[in-house]
Amino acid sequence: MPFVLAVLAVFLTIFIVPVLVYGAISRLTGLRPPGDDPLAFLAGAAVSKIGTAVAFVGIWVLAQDSLAGALIHYVSFWWVMFVLGEIG
Repeated sequence: MPFVLAVLAVFLTIFIVPVLVYGAISRLTGLRPPGDDPLAFLAGAAVSKIGTAVAFVGIWVLAQDSLAGALIHYVSFWWVMFVLGEIG
């Protein structure tokens, strides 16, 4: 898969899934996004997630030969980092 498509796939996964989950929770609980402008909040989150997606795919591309047998470890490590980041 080309680099840009891989970054896009990772970005969509780590941006849209939390937005849907947080949106549903916010709808049920009445929570509001931080700040006055929800669009600014989402734009900031998107920039952060793009950086994470580029790092995830970029490190994989650069270290693919040495990580080939450890894909599940690599993905698990990033998943834990993602979850901790979302909690934070």
